[in-house]
Amino acid sequence: MSLEIAMNILSAATYGAPATTELIRATGHSATTVIHYLDELELRGWMTRLATERPGVGRPPIVRRPTDAGIDYLRGAEMGLFRKLSGGGARILWGPVRALTQWRVPFIGRPDIFADRPIDASPFPVTLEGNPAFYDEPLTTDDGTFPALESLIAWAAKSGDPRRAAASAVLLRDPRLRADRVVERAGRMGARNRVGFLAALAGRDLDLRHPPLERMLESSVPVEAETEALARRWHVENPISAALVKDMEQLYGGRA
Repeated sequence: MSLEIAMNILSAATYGAPATTELIRATGHSATTVIHYLDELELRGWMTRLATERPGVGRPPIVRRPTDAGIDYLRGAEMGLFRKLSGGGARILWGPVRALTQWRVPFIGRPDIFADRPIDASPFPVTLEGNPAFYDEPLTTDDGTFPALESLIAWAAKSGDPRRAAASAVLLRDPRLRADRVVERAGRMGARNRVGFLAALAGRDLDLRHPPLERMLESSVPVEAETEALARRWHVENPISAALVKDMEQLYGGRA
């Protein structure tokens, strides 16, 4: 049994693709391979079938979920692969999903990694971040190595993703944040105005304003008049709305 294929199927099933047809799409393996591995994983006690009802005409879907033993195996395999990738020459950190969750803003999805160059990290999706500043002073834990809080804030602010930018605003209220370091990191990562704008939305004043215009999102979205005026003061184009930040703060703002 290939460890890579087993991890890929277990990972897809753990993080949101329980039906066999969904697993085939999510993993990219052939139907024959997926079904063979599902049977093998079930025999090993790492997956179990769930009772399902027929949605209409035809057979009911076959749904399998990892058992506790299967999840333990997956976690161990993920850490083993992460350590192997960390020793391969590229700079590696846990990616957006695990990093945001580590810093108490949980995102749902398959684990991914940050890397400073293109690498084969299957089954982990790879988020490329080539700026050396991002990898400075990482957080090292028993569960692996994560971006520093200030690095993650700057990265999320310039990610172009509205939910990640809103998460950056929530993280800017974290009491563990070092203001001097986030100013330094935002400057080195080219996100001074975006981080400053998000800090203002979060009620935090940081000395970050810089003349060049920075674009937060690829295209504009509806925002409040006050938010639009604040974005102009911070030289930020296509900002996220204050309402999105407020919604995310209500979900996660008290978890730091």
